[in-house]
Amino acid sequence: MFINLVRFVVCCSFFWSFSFAQAENISVVATISPIHSLVAGVMQGRGEPHLLVKGSGSPHTYNLRPSDVRALNNAHIVFWVGPTLESFLTKTLQGLGEEKSMMLFNVPGVKPQPNRDLGAWLGDVEEEHGHDDHYHDEAVHDEHGHEAHHHDHEGMLTDMHVWLDPQNAKAITSAISRKLSALDPDNAALYQQNATNVLGRISRLHRGLLRKMKPLRTRAYVVFHDAYHHFEARYGLSPVGAVAVSPDRKPGAKRLHQIQQRIKQSATHCLFSEPQFSERIVTAIAGDTGIKSAVLDPLGTGIKPGPDAYFEIMNALGDSLAHCLGE
Repeated sequence: MFINLVRFVVCCSFFWSFSFAQAENISVVATISPIHSLVAGVMQGRGEPHLLVKGSGSPHTYNLRPSDVRALNNAHIVFWVGPTLESFLTKTLQGLGEEKSMMLFNVPGVKPQPNRDLGAWLGDVEEEHGHDDHYHDEAVHDEHGHEAHHHDHEGMLTDMHVWLDPQNAKAITSAISRKLSALDPDNAALYQQNATNVLGRISRLHRGLLRKMKPLRTRAYVVFHDAYHHFEARYGLSPVGAVAVSPDRKPGAKRLHQIQQRIKQSATHCLFSEPQFSERIVTAIAGDTGIKSAVLDPLGTGIKPGPDAYFEIMNALGDSLAHCLGE
């Protein structure tokens, strides 16, 4: 009788532990809203990822909060674009260990776009040049755990806003699904089915943007900073300059004069600001030149984080371009 009771207790304990393990959600962190949205789409039915950069925050200038640090310490995996975009995270991820993070800017299938030489784009901007103070030569690791020194790494030469090309978003979604499936194999089928659904939504998004952008391809415009190369290359758009050489450095008088001259000389239709940065400079340029202005938001300020956010961000981007550049 006693032996049977012991067996019953041991058996119940085993199944309780197994059920608890099965029910326990995987802990995931994503840095910015568009990446968080893709992760959330793949994770539906298995928990929600923690978002680091919320609201109008910028990954170029973000400071971690105590709640962020706790989430990072508890995470099974952190999805981020890369150290040139989220420089605030590099040292923290090194401390957590290379196996706990996955860079997405260079996963298989992502097509790189180079950072444009903004000096050549608008002429000599020598006064603006110099070392990018927010970046430090830190050792980081790629998705395979190989050390990569980014002082000369491809990430320093690549436009890191890779999610703005829907084809890249597909590659990122697939990479997220593979990673989560490897970490949580009991739920691999769920991740893979969710990823298939997200990929279908991205295909439909791309077809809609293709139709919307086609009439705008020859219409010149200026952006606040050169963050849209992936979107512009995918849809054949015609930017003619950027106000800021770097998003964390205020443009000088020489740069502003060059922008005003470019606007006047190129029959520019629109000047775009971003909600993560002060609108005063763009407003001043627009007032001096008489050009229309609007907002482009690659991060989705004001858009509720979640599985739908990526699609709302991309559609809002397309709508803003169409409204300002349209006849």
